[in-house]
Amino acid sequence: MTSVAELTKAYPLNAALANWAFARTRHIALPDSPVLRARRAAWTGFPQAMRPPFVLEGETLGSLRYWHGAPRTRWAEDWVKLWTLGRGTFVMTNEESQTNQRAMREFAAQGFVDPQRIMVLRTGSNFSQPPPGVSVTASIGDEAPGQVAAFDSNERVGAPVLDELLSHWDRYKDTIPVR
Repeated sequence: MTSVAELTKAYPLNAALANWAFARTRHIALPDSPVLRARRAAWTGFPQAMRPPFVLEGETLGSLRYWHGAPRTRWAEDWVKLWTLGRGTFVMTNEESQTNQRAMREFAAQGFVDPQRIMVLRTGSNFSQPPPGVSVTASIGDEAPGQVAAFDSNERVGAPVLDELLSHWDRYKDTIPVR
């Protein structure tokens, strides 16, 4: 049977490290606003999309080409299931992380980076498809006002992890944190 590591399109992370970071950040209050609440209200029938901003774990699917819409979201869900042997759940798009991940894996192959210490933090600014009743063309690229909230959330979620690692590097230098 093929392992996830053998699927060259999947970049598995160290689950113990990811769980450690998630445990440190899962209850962080993320910015919300009346404008964001109004945008979420359009997502009837999609309870996760209607939630206030929150921290979660899951898989992203990146591509070199921008994509948007319900058929493409189903496509992403299917590929994530394939590449994770049915264990992963697609939660977010990206057009950058897979390129960064490839670079980190190349640095690891050269001995510059420990591949077991690679972490990815993504913050959502928009949805991969329009809300019910809105056309794909009307919602393509609509990241405002989510972009500012995403930048703020990125800092709020990343800071405690970095602070812990840097403040206690003597502990983590030779030992990867686990939950």
